[in-house]
Amino acid sequence: MAGLVQDGARTLYGTGFGDGAQPCSVEGPGGCGVVFKLRTPTADLSIHSVAPTVAASGTTITYVIEVMNNGPDAASSVNIVDAIPAGATFSSASVSAGSCTAPAAGGTGTVTCSVPTLASGSVVTETLVINVTAGMGSAIIDTATVSSATFDPSSGNNSASITTTII
Repeated sequence: MAGLVQDGARTLYGTGFGDGAQPCSVEGPGGCGVVFKLRTPTADLSIHSVAPTVAASGTTITYVIEVMNNGPDAASSVNIVDAIPAGATFSSASVSAGSCTAPAAGGTGTVTCSVPTLASGSVVTETLVINVTAGMGSAIIDTATVSSATFDPSSGNNSASITTTII
């Protein structure tokens, strides 16, 4: 009887005819077929933020947030989440691919930009502009995170924070 057997490394082997599930390979005598290797799709996403190190109270800060898919596979359902930091209000948000949901202008809350698929080796850029309401001598700390429905083997690079001193 022919069938498939899966080993601990998730390799599927075609089985030969005869005594149950005896694995065989294309290398063995009378090879029985193709060997399949199943693997979970994997996408190592990383995020990086750029913003000025100083800003004046009453002005705006523009954050450029880049998400890179280091592969090896495409990432699906990519979300970039960024809460408007304390001492600021929302002004605008855009993303180079996909779409963003955000609070009303002048409000607070969370900006979420969604990208349906990010190919391996590709970059998506979010631009977030906030209004500075914090007083002189304080600091605004912005933190953005990225996640995906695709398995990420290295989640330690999925968050980025940047501090701007208010002058």
